[in-house]
Amino acid sequence: MNNQLIASKETLSTEIINHGDYENAWSIFKLLDVNEETRKDYQYRIGHFLNFISDEDLNQNSFLEYKKYLKLRTDYTVATKNKYLITAKVFLKELNRRILLPVDITQNVKSFSLTKKHKKEGLNNQKIEKLTFAL
Repeated sequence: MNNQLIASKETLSTEIINHGDYENAWSIFKLLDVNEETRKDYQYRIGHFLNFISDEDLNQNSFLEYKKYLKLRTDYTVATKNKYLITAKVFLKELNRRILLPVDITQNVKSFSLTKKHKKEGLNNQKIEKLTFAL
């Protein structure tokens, strides 16, 4: 099944994936059990994945290839890369749940590892006092 089209026109009649139909893609998120802000985030970010796969048909390695592409992006933080990756994962899993995608191509693809060095620390009491004094 190497590089075979997974979502045929018969299987995915809306052709959401291969033709960048953003409105239909956004509708995939409407029935998710998430809060409205999360839904808006997903809808905002899904275009990035759809643009990535727009030149090729979706295949069993598309999600993994997307992760590799994100890994090479030096202009994104690890947290941002994870947000894009998770959006694509939720989207593909929902397509699979709705039987619009016959297999879950996200299996065994992990998210990016976040280390403490990637997280910004907030202000501690000492820094707040110093800032207050300076003002």
